[in-house]
Amino acid sequence: MDNLIKKLQGDKQYPFGQLSKEEQKCLEKAGNENCEYYDGENGWINKEIRTFYFYTSYRIKSTYQPEPEFEDIEIVENVRNSRITLGIWRNNEWISLHEIPDMPNFECFFRFYTDSRENQTEYIIFENVSKEIHSGIKVFARLRK
Repeated sequence: MDNLIKKLQGDKQYPFGQLSKEEQKCLEKAGNENCEYYDGENGWINKEIRTFYFYTSYRIKSTYQPEPEFEDIEIVENVRNSRITLGIWRNNEWISLHEIPDMPNFECFFRFYTDSRENQTEYIIFENVSKEIHSGIKVFARLRK
């Protein structure tokens, strides 16, 4: 995806209809507010785009930085050799709780709860993860994809 973003941030003019489906999706994911369109007389125009037209050339603004994508995995109990351990299942592999913060793509631990006003996320420090789970609260590990 990063290579596509860099390509679509360049000065080359590619009409939307000539872009691959992957490139079109990349433009759409960046969002109308992060794109510019090409006007033959005035060059690249930095105005909000309402829709992408087949014959118009677009590029992603050079200042655009995509939001990182995350994977939230619930921390669960696992019984092995008569021992209960906490951790996550990822790609059919068990990763115990104490290994998670050392993962290169680890972001944080959090709990998600619904309040009468709005949904909220509360970050949790490592030392409190076990206590929260044992009191019946679902806790998640957030990993960058």
